[in-house]
Amino acid sequence: MPFYCSNSTYVIYWCQYINFSGATEGTVVQVYHIVTTNDALSKLNTVPLGQPMPYFRCHTLDKFLQIIPIRYIGELFISGPIMNGYLNRPALNNKALVQLPDEFDKSYRTGDLARLIPSTGKIQLLGCNDFQVKVNGQRIKLEEIQAVIYQSNSSISNCAVIKVVERGRDHLIAYIQLNKASTSAVPFDEKLIHTNCQDHLPQYTIPSFFIVVDQLPFNSNGKLDKTILPKPNLSSLLFPINNDETSDDQENQRSMTNEQQLTHDL
Repeated sequence: MPFYCSNSTYVIYWCQYINFSGATEGTVVQVYHIVTTNDALSKLNTVPLGQPMPYFRCHTLDKFLQIIPIRYIGELFISGPIMNGYLNRPALNNKALVQLPDEFDKSYRTGDLARLIPSTGKIQLLGCNDFQVKVNGQRIKLEEIQAVIYQSNSSISNCAVIKVVERGRDHLIAYIQLNKASTSAVPFDEKLIHTNCQDHLPQYTIPSFFIVVDQLPFNSNGKLDKTILPKPNLSSLLFPINNDETSDDQENQRSMTNEQQLTHDL
């Protein structure tokens, strides 16, 4: 919750704001924070995530699953009445559900970075790990999307998925580098990759565009240089809803737009 929301307590003083939060894997709300005017006066740029709900416990741990001292940044783990696991996804369960030394049942690895605020001991959320993003409120692991794209065609030598924002909506874009020396008998086909993504990924994780580039650009630190990547026309995805245009018409228009923007040279 942005800090300016707490400012409204000055204006609507008879209202009590409570910030509820939690991962879907926790099945119910896991943390809460009662917003006060002090939140607006603090130096934090967000309202704290807060404290655990009854029966839940939150831990900020390092990569060795050791407790991080107060005010230092670690990964947030949630213990308590969480999910039993993802259906038919044992590899993902092994990564997301971790047995901590002081917990009877497994804990959920959120992938979020957090710390404990020194003055209050409450949790402050600081964002996601490098390979996780939130798209329209849903947490997404980019590496899972990239893995499905790689499996779609053996001629793909490199792939990167990034998030962009257009008019308040989040979109995913997949940039694909082909192996020009590939002897694969299967030609590159965006529609086949899109179909494969539909078969193996939730709908909200499917990229809006698949763009072929000659080579993915990386900076001196080995990180993807997003500023050089070609930008698609995201406004083409925002169609007015009216009774004259059917969903098939909208889908055809999207396909035509995607085909026009499929291949780009850096």
